[in-house]
Amino acid sequence: MKSSTRLKGKLSLHPKGFGFVKPECGHEDVFIPPTKLNSAIDGDLVIVTSLRKGQKGWEGVIESIAKRGRNRMVGAVVDFNEKGDAMIFAPTAGEERLFVLKKSPKQKFSIGDRVSINVDNRSKNLSTCTLHKYFGSIDDALIDTDVAIEEYELTSTFPPAALKEASKFSPECKLTKDRVDLRDLECVTIDPKTARDYDDALSITKDKNGCYHLGIHIADVSHYVKDGSELDKSAYARGNSTYFVDKVVPMLPEQLSNELCSIKEGVDRYSASVLMEFNTKGELKNYKIVRGLIRSRKRFSYEEAKQVLDRKIKSPHLDLLKLLVELCMHLKKQKKERGCVELSMPEIRLVLDDQGIPYTEEWIPYDITHQLVEEFMLKANELVAIELMKRGKQSLFRVHEVPDEKDLEEFFTLVGLLGYKIPRDSSTENIRALFEEAENSPFVDQLSQRYIRTMKLAIYSAENIGHYGLNLEHYTHFTSPIRRYTDLVVHRLIFDKDYDPDVEVIAAHCSDTERKSFRAEMSCLRLKKLRYIDRLTEEDPEITFDATITNIKPQWVYFNLDFISYEGSIHVSELGDEYFQYNDKDRTFTGTDTQLTYHLGRKIVVQLETIDLVFGECTWNLIP
Repeated sequence: MKSSTRLKGKLSLHPKGFGFVKPECGHEDVFIPPTKLNSAIDGDLVIVTSLRKGQKGWEGVIESIAKRGRNRMVGAVVDFNEKGDAMIFAPTAGEERLFVLKKSPKQKFSIGDRVSINVDNRSKNLSTCTLHKYFGSIDDALIDTDVAIEEYELTSTFPPAALKEASKFSPECKLTKDRVDLRDLECVTIDPKTARDYDDALSITKDKNGCYHLGIHIADVSHYVKDGSELDKSAYARGNSTYFVDKVVPMLPEQLSNELCSIKEGVDRYSASVLMEFNTKGELKNYKIVRGLIRSRKRFSYEEAKQVLDRKIKSPHLDLLKLLVELCMHLKKQKKERGCVELSMPEIRLVLDDQGIPYTEEWIPYDITHQLVEEFMLKANELVAIELMKRGKQSLFRVHEVPDEKDLEEFFTLVGLLGYKIPRDSSTENIRALFEEAENSPFVDQLSQRYIRTMKLAIYSAENIGHYGLNLEHYTHFTSPIRRYTDLVVHRLIFDKDYDPDVEVIAAHCSDTERKSFRAEMSCLRLKKLRYIDRLTEEDPEITFDATITNIKPQWVYFNLDFISYEGSIHVSELGDEYFQYNDKDRTFTGTDTQLTYHLGRKIVVQLETIDLVFGECTWNLIP
């Protein structure tokens, strides 16, 4: 591509000041250094020029701003000028730009106060703004989620017209001629213990020939939320639910998400059911997709279901759970045979006190109860995608492209440095074999995290290009219509022959809302982790933390705090009194006097030196 080429696209800005532009023409994302932003901020539609391709991908310069993406931003007071005006740092504008908020007798500010501002004018470094909303001090952890909702332009309230529609539905579910009565099936739900909406239930039996009859029963949201209704418009605008540490911003009002659509224990519910038959080896023989009426017999948490399987508590549903595990193992074997990489990573959950500050952490293992639910949801999503293809209908696919070569090369470099040898290609079979070899090693979490980083984001698309991560040709989202608009669309495509949406527009919109929600969730989670580290250090100023080195660059050592999976860094000058030589080939620092070496995967001990909650930054000391 010639360097004079001009591209138009949307800018996504990192708090550190650099950004990426996603061109409208489908060109690869373009990296924008902080000095080349030309006053553009997150969400702006920009014109990029001076394109060049380096070892790490495309880089460019923002020539002009075609359209401003947002005039309202969220930030914090970080300083005052000589006139007493507050200087505001807004993460979505980058570290290099501050906003001037004029001094006012009506509002007194302190360093660390969090505010929402309206941007009046912009320059490369200093811009002026007016106050839209005052949230409170950065020390007030109870407002973290509210600030993130505002910062990422999420909507936490529903239009009166949508709430009015939701209030008119009858709580009674009746058997009608277009539904199959499935209430005789032994259905159960298995969800996190903190869940409030239950959008899937499972049933299974085994016949005299050893064949499995599995039912995946999904909340029939499309029965209530009709195309073009006020509820539909509201759900589309959100695109999905957003899950914070302490709060959910739901896609649907609670009358639906937590009540009418939620598959609660002991009550009749409308379902969209995928009924499957498998042979004794777990190979699919046939299936059908129907609208049903179900009744859940039991609401299991993952922990409770695992205790039943481990015989720690008794349950009349033990045999059902055992059959689910049995079929799950067959499906996992098939997944392995097609080369799919399974990353069995535990999930962390922070537990907050009444002030919104974490006081402990819980690691949730990826045990067999999580695996069986995941396997069956994957199978239902795959079959629905295949069914839509068979019908020759347009559809909405969940697609996942092959990672970029440069990202895979970085991953394989790490693999080699840790002592593993596999062919350097994108074959999932080879990568699966690597994780099997590393399963019980101290490097498995590090390899898993780095492999995830090589992945491109899965997105929604009207074009079926397959799913690299799952190694599937056909895949969609069908199993979570309470929390994903795409699933609601897929339900309509299956059951309403006259439904004819613009799937390309929906796919692009829902991919955007998903990314926005993810950024909001991660922003809030990172701040909560910082608060937890800060709390532990205040309680014990001498506390140290175990960590694992995850990357080494010419000036920095990067590490991960083992107990909460938080990434930090230490400058080479802080490694010790001697001079440390960087070896690019081995990614190591070696002391010239003692030959002490810091390498990938090495366990270290660190201690917090300073913490800045506004900028989300820490400095660390290395403990010998």
